[in-house]
Amino acid sequence: MHKYSGTAAALAALLWVSTVQAAEVRVELGSSERVARLFAYPNNCSVICYRDWTLEQTAEHYLGQSLQRDGYPDATVKVSRDGDSLSASFSGVPNDYGAPLTSLLNAGDLAFDGASKLNGDGKW
Repeated sequence: MHKYSGTAAALAALLWVSTVQAAEVRVELGSSERVARLFAYPNNCSVICYRDWTLEQTAEHYLGQSLQRDGYPDATVKVSRDGDSLSASFSGVPNDYGAPLTSLLNAGDLAFDGASKLNGDGKW
């Protein structure tokens, strides 16, 4: 009588997953100065430049590592520039992926400001 219930459940799960996964999530990263500060760019160039990457490539690399750690091995990220502003476009992530990332970047701003203040006060 209910021989199609397994198929129906599988289709329902597939539809649910497709609504959770966005086609693309875009996150504004901010100015090139902010992105350079948050992603420690340039890469070790005060000693030796191990990777001759652009700012966009550097941010893309670290955001890609975050995708892996967050459990999205098939997701991708592309960082692009529009004038002095950079943004990251993610595919294969949940629709709300940008919210915690934005919060994390904002926390990075606060940490940088706090460390700069401590350094300026000679307490670092």
